[in-house]
Amino acid sequence: MKVTHHGHAGLKVETARATLVCDPWFSREGAFQASWFQYPDNSHVLTPELTTPAAVVISHETIHPCG
Repeated sequence: MKVTHHGHAGLKVETARATLVCDPWFSREGAFQASWFQYPDNSHVLTPELTTPAAVVISHETIHPCG
């Protein structure tokens, strides 16, 4: 098993049989009208392998900071 960190709590877990992506956030534009953004930028690691995992795990919802 191989675990790779992809910024802002994002992880990729690879096994011999599957790839799992946990809490992915890959956005060149950021979120909430660009008030939230990845630092450091991780858009360069967005590969076809990350866009076609066997499963995606979302550990929590995102709540807008203004309500």
